[in-house]
Amino acid sequence: MIWSAVASEARHRFGLFLGHSKPKRRRRFALPAHSINKMNLKDKSAIVTGATKGIGRAIAAALVGEGISVCISARNQGEIDAAVQELNRSDHGKAIGFVCDVRDYDQVKALIDHAAKELGGVDILINNAGIGMFETVAETSPEDFREVLETNLFGVFYCCHEAIPQMKRSGGGYIINISSLAGVNAHPRMAAYNASKFGLNGFSEALMQEVYVADQTHPTS
Repeated sequence: MIWSAVASEARHRFGLFLGHSKPKRRRRFALPAHSINKMNLKDKSAIVTGATKGIGRAIAAALVGEGISVCISARNQGEIDAAVQELNRSDHGKAIGFVCDVRDYDQVKALIDHAAKELGGVDILINNAGIGMFETVAETSPEDFREVLETNLFGVFYCCHEAIPQMKRSGGGYIINISSLAGVNAHPRMAAYNASKFGLNGFSEALMQEVYVADQTHPTS
């Protein structure tokens, strides 16, 4: 079975995802309580994109702390090397790294293949890589608009497209797409970012329904 969800408040949602905390109230896209207890983290492997800093780095550290083998990705090899070295100071899981620009489908395919080969499969995919651009529509260049959409939305599709077959081969998995409140609330000077996150939320809900129908799983909405 494959579980899919979208997280709009990453640190709170991911704490819930790992079963470390209980939500104060249930919100849209939150994982239902019954899914937490069913998640078996033993001997699992994960990919976290955009994981050398910020939320992605915290997620990778939380996974390694649970004893999970994690492949982190980003665009800078030096930052990956430093993050992997620090993550591997843990006495629990392990971390490896791979350079990947999620806008490039061939690089994403190489990332998924590398993680599956080195870690023995892909059980968890955290789509965290993303960029923001805060300009008016008139100020935003076509190239900048495309970069935001290709990173925040196309990159998620590429990763899911490649990871789902790997998950099916190993009997199932978990996909968490990191979104934003900008995916439900529009703001001036955020048209590109809003478009990417509104699109991500729609994509994630559709994916959730697809894996529910295909694998007869319970939807995580």
